[in-house]
Amino acid sequence: MATPESATEMTPLEYLKQADQEMAAGNGQLAAGFLWKATESALLELAKGRSIKLVLGIEDLTDLAIALEADGSVDKYHYRSAAVTAKMLREHAEEEIYEDYELEVAYKVTRDFVIRCQGELE
Repeated sequence: MATPESATEMTPLEYLKQADQEMAAGNGQLAAGFLWKATESALLELAKGRSIKLVLGIEDLTDLAIALEADGSVDKYHYRSAAVTAKMLREHAEEEIYEDYELEVAYKVTRDFVIRCQGELE
């Protein structure tokens, strides 16, 4: 299963809503993909707000997180840890790497991060 692709880009909260719907329906792999997109979208929105310009690929999400942390306004691993967990969720969407209990933990932590990012964006 691949990560979800949409015809139009959604906001982090729209991706999160899709993830929650898929998780509630028992579609953990698809939920993980939507949560990956929610995290990616949230970090990209934060970067736009801070005028950080990066050309991003899958491997560059951690680089973006490091750039966001560079000004010292947040703890060193504030964004980095979320980026790494989100990348693992992306892998789960493609290859189902997590056991159910591992997915639940990664999902909760990353979901909470996306919601906190929305507060930073407002």
